[in-house]
Amino acid sequence: VRLTLIELMRFGLTIEDAPFLKSLSTDRSGKVRELAGRLLARLGEHGSGDSGPDDPVAELAAFISEGKSGFIRRRTTYTPAKLKSPAQEKRRAELFETCNLVDLAARFGVSEIDFIAAWQFGSDSTADIYIARMVAASGSDTAVSQMADTLVAEGGKPAPFVLHLMPRLDRSRKRALVR
Repeated sequence: VRLTLIELMRFGLTIEDAPFLKSLSTDRSGKVRELAGRLLARLGEHGSGDSGPDDPVAELAAFISEGKSGFIRRRTTYTPAKLKSPAQEKRRAELFETCNLVDLAARFGVSEIDFIAAWQFGSDSTADIYIARMVAASGSDTAVSQMADTLVAEGGKPAPFVLHLMPRLDRSRKRALVR
């Protein structure tokens, strides 16, 4: 019952909800703690801040390669690392499902917006789906809008990934994307 009630908080979520969501970090249910963390991430709040060897955000960051592009105007890029086994693919999928966008971006020392802008769509469509789902689940409203605009502007293969973001977009943006 607690989980269902907390799921309803995603409608009309405001910064005033943050203290209550933070109080859920000690709840006995792991699902409640995870959902509260995702809702806090949507408000721009960082997670628990684990930096030990079992930190899932650090493990997920290891599946992402940071690089540079451009000769004159150098910019940072993020691409999914090449995986060597189906077990790595499964683990990466689990990590994208449980980690928050704000924590992942902070791990690379950038904001959510900068992380999304630097993501190289099209190099691994499976990872593109995972990042789209992560943004839809834990990204701020600004991050969701920016990713939708980026996907549509790039067109081609990554454009359908915007469908993962549709439940989080406002009506006017949905109409604009459909056209």
